[in-house]
Amino acid sequence: MIRLGLPPIISQFYFPQITPGLTDNKLLRRIEPYEEKGSAILLKMLKDGTLDMSLLSSTTPLTDKNLKAHIISKANFKIIVSPQHRLANRKSVTFNELVNENFINLNSSFIHAEVFKHFAHEAHFRPTIIFQTSDVPLLKSLVSQNTGIALLTDLALKNTDDLVALDIETNIPLNFIVSIAYRRSHILTPNQSKLISLLTDKK
Repeated sequence: MIRLGLPPIISQFYFPQITPGLTDNKLLRRIEPYEEKGSAILLKMLKDGTLDMSLLSSTTPLTDKNLKAHIISKANFKIIVSPQHRLANRKSVTFNELVNENFINLNSSFIHAEVFKHFAHEAHFRPTIIFQTSDVPLLKSLVSQNTGIALLTDLALKNTDDLVALDIETNIPLNFIVSIAYRRSHILTPNQSKLISLLTDKK
């Protein structure tokens, strides 16, 4: 069995895309998933040997000297608003235009929290956060009801969502990077090597 870490957004919105390939290669049945924990927690579990490997999210390539990591996907961060919101007819927005908005945020177990701080710092204001959650579908539902707006990677967006996604105009664009990582000291099994090959071939 492959003890594989799966952070929430990757588990819900990326992993299902690759399951047909895993099934075809008889790998899905070999995966023992560790889900519903943020990348920071899964990274610790990977380092202490609880996990064999993990999918992890980050804004820059992982450079830990004790790990090997392969980037397998990149997505953008967006501002999501309700179709009824005043900005719904826009294609993009600067963060400082959002100074009077109410935000619904993902909590600190998501890299979104650090990205949000980055944009707020760049815009020189302290945003009004009215609600925080670890539940991505709940966040999207609240935004669709025009309760507030949110920062979210477009990896977590679907065509069926009742939402409008706006590009963020910024001097320092940040990506939602998905990597497969494992310890340098770990000797890969044939199935683990096959999983890495399958994921990196999809990049």
